[in-house]
Amino acid sequence: MEAVSEGMEMSRTTGIHIVDQPLLEHAISSSLNVNDSKKAWQFLDRLASSLNHIPASDNFLDIRNRLIYHFSSARYALACGDLAGLPLHMDLALKYGNQVGGPVFISMNHLMNALAMHRLGKNEDALDQLQKGSLIAVETKSKILEFGSLLTQAYFSFNQGKEDSGLRFLKMAFTLGKDQRLLNTFFDHPSVTAKLCARALEAEIEVEYVQEMIRKRNLIPGKGSLQLENWPWPLKIYTLGRFGILKEEKPIPFLRKGQGKPIFMLKTLIALGGREVKEEDLSDILWPEADGDAAHNSFETSLYRLRTLIGYPEALQFHDGRLTLDSRYCWVDAWAFERLLGEVDGRGWTEASISLVQKAIGMYKGTFLANEIEHPWLISIREHFRSKFLRIVNRVANYWLQTKQWGKALECFQKGLEVDDLAEEFCQGVMICYQNLGLKANALSQYNRFEKRIKAVLGIEPSPKTKALRDALLKKIA
Repeated sequence: MEAVSEGMEMSRTTGIHIVDQPLLEHAISSSLNVNDSKKAWQFLDRLASSLNHIPASDNFLDIRNRLIYHFSSARYALACGDLAGLPLHMDLALKYGNQVGGPVFISMNHLMNALAMHRLGKNEDALDQLQKGSLIAVETKSKILEFGSLLTQAYFSFNQGKEDSGLRFLKMAFTLGKDQRLLNTFFDHPSVTAKLCARALEAEIEVEYVQEMIRKRNLIPGKGSLQLENWPWPLKIYTLGRFGILKEEKPIPFLRKGQGKPIFMLKTLIALGGREVKEEDLSDILWPEADGDAAHNSFETSLYRLRTLIGYPEALQFHDGRLTLDSRYCWVDAWAFERLLGEVDGRGWTEASISLVQKAIGMYKGTFLANEIEHPWLISIREHFRSKFLRIVNRVANYWLQTKQWGKALECFQKGLEVDDLAEEFCQGVMICYQNLGLKANALSQYNRFEKRIKAVLGIEPSPKTKALRDALLKKIA
């Protein structure tokens, strides 16, 4: 953008405007690359006003300028979802690109048109355009064209359900991108690139490089990426087992006087769902004794202090009396936990679901907002997360049990007992795993600990099933 500014100033002072259009094209592309559509539109408007009113078919510069204008307009339409204007600009970009004749222009036109056709639901045309653009990328040995081609091939493969080929293309693209220090193309769709970055992070492909691309391009995570802890979120908030906030991966300390109420406001907001929570609902919890005006003034003061504390005021959106923690800026472990379990429910219980379950189990470090006192409104929310955790642990542990993977089953059952040491089915599971691993003494020790605990807390004996497992072990030892 600095180079564009310097170039445009030189054009103004010299009166030579032959490079205005290429400079404006870079300004538009750079703006779209960092998700600034407003600034891109301003530069696009300047580009449009620089064109001759009447096309000149025999003027090379006029043809070049119209290529630049329609190519930039097509990319803007693609990035901003203007499907009505997309086909016309893409057709004219292809027409003028062929007239100019440069293979790089032609390849970029084909590759962007592939994304445009795909967006319009014309998948056969999209594949044809992708093939044409990719062929030129190979012939010219252009690294940036190859980079864009591989990303597009990865995107199409994922959309066709071809996971293996999608990941292969993605690895090739980001390996090349890292080697060449490529952070963008001239034709990609930022939301598509964000999805591909998310898939790369899930598969742990060139993680640091992908995170750098996300940061520098200000890529916005899609709804399917909100569970990704390794997305470079501006803010990460931990609520399960502990409370903490990371700002750009560094902890925010809560030491200064006056931070208690703003932090409690954030905790309450998350507990109430974090989205469009009414001001009066928050105020009733935070300032139960205050009247309307006093509560409102306290609310505004605490919200201001909270925004100042986290350093990203846009992460807290307040409109029409409702407060939202914006998920584009914020990752919350409790929300990621629920989203992962939702994905499992959506996919059904398959081998592919196991890794999602393991991630969810790993996120649950303990009671929701464990250090907060037992507020009445907090009890049911804590139980909600606890019961979800226990159900999924039991489910996956029994899966490992049925497939005779005793070590994995044992680990799951033990995690369940850490949260609920009175859950008899977890105790039984641990005993069965130890028995099959040849660790009968460990199994009996587990029984003895459980028997002591259940008698002390509930005043009852273990169930006949649990005792039967103990008796069977004693016979084998004898």
